[in-house]
Amino acid sequence: MNKASFWNKSLLYLFPIIIIFFFIQAIGGYTFFYFVYAPWVFAFYYFLIGIAAYNKIDKHTSLKILCLLWILYIIFSGLFADLPSHYFTEEIKRFIAPCFFIFVGMCQTDDRIYKVFIYSIFISVIIGFLLLIFQPAWYLNFLVVCFNNLWYSNASENIGSIMYTAFRFQSFFADSYAISYFVTFSFCIVVCDIYRKNRIVGNSKSLILLFLTFSIAIILSGFRVAMAYMLIVIIWMILYGIFTKNAKRRFFIYTLIAVITILSIILIFFSDNSYFLFIKESIFDRISDLSYENAMEGSRNTQQEKVLESWKDIWLGDGTGSKGAQARMDGLPAITDGGYIKMLVENGIVGFGLFIAIMLLTIKRGLKYLKYDMMELLIVGYTLVSMLGANSIAMSWSFVLMFWFSVGRIWNDRILAQRIRKKENI
Repeated sequence: MNKASFWNKSLLYLFPIIIIFFFIQAIGGYTFFYFVYAPWVFAFYYFLIGIAAYNKIDKHTSLKILCLLWILYIIFSGLFADLPSHYFTEEIKRFIAPCFFIFVGMCQTDDRIYKVFIYSIFISVIIGFLLLIFQPAWYLNFLVVCFNNLWYSNASENIGSIMYTAFRFQSFFADSYAISYFVTFSFCIVVCDIYRKNRIVGNSKSLILLFLTFSIAIILSGFRVAMAYMLIVIIWMILYGIFTKNAKRRFFIYTLIAVITILSIILIFFSDNSYFLFIKESIFDRISDLSYENAMEGSRNTQQEKVLESWKDIWLGDGTGSKGAQARMDGLPAITDGGYIKMLVENGIVGFGLFIAIMLLTIKRGLKYLKYDMMELLIVGYTLVSMLGANSIAMSWSFVLMFWFSVGRIWNDRILAQRIRKKENI
């Protein structure tokens, strides 16, 4: 097996392995099986596959160098900052290592990764639904441990709000943020696949099932940004289908009607169950608060104010990890709900400017080839929107891998040529 074949095959198996890891971790009692070293093994893999991909990119040299310069900048920013070492090492594992997936997306041309990804998440969601309904003893213990780990909950919140934070749909990931990102990315892929001429999934019935499953999971996750983005994507795709006269727009609308009908039936069926009544009322409360002002009120605004007040070096920043979760747990000014502010304060105008330049160039190119890159552009869009109120790209070593991959994919000339040749547009 040559090196290229090894990396391609390992990439296909990556998300199933991640899913299995989280499942075994949950069964093991979360803290028992949460290897301190396992995320580092994955981080080392991200670094290796990223470097291997970087060396194979033969086009867009200036862009790949810009990306590498930004990654090196955030590394040195943490290395040379006067911080406890564990502040920076956490950022390596959660934030820096996954960034190398930009280069993987730039050179990888196999669309099967999307198929493997959405079916891996689909299985995770189905298992999560079953656990939610039957609630085996080990899973209840798992939820208790997750609830006890809610160190970031604001003490001023009412008990109902804190309880809902603990009981948001999370499957077995120990974090509802995970299911929010995994499922929303999958939703974007499925929605675009409905319109594609050469589908990733292929079977219309499978697409409807996936669409329904991911819609329910997004709603149960209770994340306002995910629910709002799902609505925006649906409206956008309906309008896109109408204005481009896409022949499959009717199928999309029929699918949407079917999903809304099934969701209504499910809601009525579980309306008398006290547990689901609590979830339903909490979700409706959050839907009624779908505004940026409501999302940012309270602890989010307070976090941002304290972090900005403590900002020392405006140009170079205070160092990667200086305002992250580890600093928050030590009682220092930190931000867990605002990715842009975190990056700005930690990496300064220089580091933040490099990131914004990469994202703007990526969005510009994605819009240029919209009918070929819509899937990736929607994934990138969700992550950038969610960064307004969450540390999306500095949250975990696995949640936003597909974001970095999609950024690179938008710059992948070979996959673009392949889609144009096969007319894999929407």
